[in-house]
Amino acid sequence: MYISEFTIRNFKTFKEATFYFNPDLNVFTGVNNSGKTTVLEAISLWKECFFKMLKKVAKSSKKYNYKANDYIFPEHKYFAIEEIKSVRNPYYNSIFHKFNTKEAIHLEATFTEGNETIKIIFIIKRASGSVYNIIHDRNNFDFAKFNSFFNFNKNIENYSPVNLIYASPVNTLQIKESFLTNPKINEQIKSRESVSVLRNRLYNLNEFATDKFTKLKSDLSYILLGKYLPKEIDFIFRSDKIKHTEINIDIKIQNDRADLFLMGSGTLQIIELLLSVYEEIDYEDLNIILLDEPDSYIHRALQNRLLEVLMKYVGENKKRQIFISTHNESLIRSTKPKFLFHLQGNEMKKYKPIINEDIVGIKKGFQPSPNIKILKSLGSQSGLDILNAIESDKIILVEGKSDAKAIQSILNKNKQDINTIYWSFDGIDEMLMTINSIKYFFRKIKNKTTLWNKSVLIFDKDKHSDEEREKIERAFNKKIGIKTHIWKSYTLESTIFSDIDICSKLINLSLNEDKISIVDVKTEILKNIEEIIKEKKNNILEVEKAINNNDKEIYKHLTGYFEKRKEKLEKLNIKNIIDNSDILLTRYITEYKKKLNPNELHSIMNKDDVYQVFKQTILFFKPEIEIEKDTYFIKLLNFIGYDIWFPEWTRFIDNLMNK
Repeated sequence: MYISEFTIRNFKTFKEATFYFNPDLNVFTGVNNSGKTTVLEAISLWKECFFKMLKKVAKSSKKYNYKANDYIFPEHKYFAIEEIKSVRNPYYNSIFHKFNTKEAIHLEATFTEGNETIKIIFIIKRASGSVYNIIHDRNNFDFAKFNSFFNFNKNIENYSPVNLIYASPVNTLQIKESFLTNPKINEQIKSRESVSVLRNRLYNLNEFATDKFTKLKSDLSYILLGKYLPKEIDFIFRSDKIKHTEINIDIKIQNDRADLFLMGSGTLQIIELLLSVYEEIDYEDLNIILLDEPDSYIHRALQNRLLEVLMKYVGENKKRQIFISTHNESLIRSTKPKFLFHLQGNEMKKYKPIINEDIVGIKKGFQPSPNIKILKSLGSQSGLDILNAIESDKIILVEGKSDAKAIQSILNKNKQDINTIYWSFDGIDEMLMTINSIKYFFRKIKNKTTLWNKSVLIFDKDKHSDEEREKIERAFNKKIGIKTHIWKSYTLESTIFSDIDICSKLINLSLNEDKISIVDVKTEILKNIEEIIKEKKNNILEVEKAINNNDKEIYKHLTGYFEKRKEKLEKLNIKNIIDNSDILLTRYITEYKKKLNPNELHSIMNKDDVYQVFKQTILFFKPEIEIEKDTYFIKLLNFIGYDIWFPEWTRFIDNLMNK
């Protein structure tokens, strides 16, 4: 279970904003006053409304469809301002957008589990005096579904199926900390004072959840020391709840031992964050963890390992969803774009992870990664692309910037958890001329490994035969030392015609508002493919005629492509891979003729052919539409999914992931 959608109206920074969340990690960033902390406070306030309003009823109601002992929300309830603990300043002049107390605050959370969803809306109005009127929006609300959706434990007093922990930056611990009861500890956590009871939380975890405490020490070891060495870190409890009133704890890191109070802010912050993911969750359906600038005092090298550890404990099946606010450059770099939200302080906005945003690329060189926009807005200007390359999992070298966008769309739809950055060559010829220079450059830049070692080269097959394609792939791997993938289809775009049935589904989805059947689309696709086949048959007849007539000018023009390609490959020390131009031309013509059928045409369809078939198919159903040649393919990829997928793409991903 997780919050999949969250809408805020008339609250602090936001006039109206809707967020589409990931089930595991969501990181909010932006300039000051863009709303990073406001999102966390809105979620926290929604949860406080949930907890304060939730009650178990003794009698059933046919009107609202609930039974005796079910949990419900009353229509409304009044609370004094000082009872609101989830926001730093709960007074009227702080929480209403632009101090507009005449309009109510709306907080809407949509929960998703599997294919089921439920939306819970709370409305907060100013009442007379220093009082808030919190209203549950009952419009079309199904209490029966609500009680089945959440696994309510009816035997625990003050129980809420949704738990929330709000952790703020840690400067230092209090010098003294008294033993407190569990209700008092929980109250401090809910009041955003979790660090004030950090020793109590450590003590309770050690006393009542030894296995979790052992895991915490192991994770702490990995973050601080880079290895899982649980014996290298320990907590020594110098007081007992029965005998003492105050808690005294030492921490031992390898051979150094000191009072916890003397630890640096970074170490304390990490302990606080780890405690947040280990809080008791045996009964809750979802634990929401809000981390406000958790990176403030944590070294850059530790932040990557901290994120890695946190990701182990989040997700729909692990009952935890983490929300982080930050403007820390290194944390932004190390966070995958699918988790990042760029807040811009707009009054009305729909926010999705930045992976969904279109970034305009340059002609040659590193293509801007999605987080470039964020980093520039935060004032980071120099070396952005190189640093992103260092942080990336893979560097994908492509012929052109449009290939980078298309490949990233395919990876996104396949939900590959891989951080990529792209280098564009502006064409295959430029790639062949400069690949060794790029190799030299990339091998000089190293973090854990060189940029070259994590690079993958992707380019089109063009006029080469399948046999030559395989030889060239192997040669680049051996001679240049780079993993290489060449499409079996003529180009990346033509892969969509490698399976006409799947292609029909894809184009049908792009027309789904007209509810056109797949059969209709397929018929039109095949008709347009036949037109391409006729055109190509005529072309190959002209080629053969020129050769038979010994037209030297035409012949030289035809063989020129192969001669240039052979020459450039030999300069890369890739020799004896392709034959001389006469043999290649003859082989090309022979294979070309074999491919003149709908099932194999994709291997000789160039970009123009693909565009023409797509355009004519779409115009048959929507004659009024304008189809832009430069953008249609990227837009079409928005409709792919697990039921619309081409085997050629799986081969590419397997190569990329070294399978």
